Amino acid sequence: MGGADWTEEEVEFLRSNFPHRSNADLARALNRTPRSIIGKATRLGLSKTRERLREVGSENVARRKDRPLPGAGGE
Repeated sequence: MGGADWTEEEVEFLRSNFPHRSNADLARALNRTPRSIIGKATRLGLSKTRERLREVGSENVARRKDRPLPGAGGE
């Protein structure tokens, strides 16, 4: 694989914050990619809280509403 090794402090930060913070936010805080955050969380057996998953769903719906679908009218 590749990438920098994780320090104990980073792992503890991820364990404490992964359940309720976005992957992008964690990536910024740890100076890593969102993909590395997801990979490490998966290897550690971490998951998001139900509340955070609902928030992500709402954020995605809002994003879709702001962006017209390809080929949908106005062309």
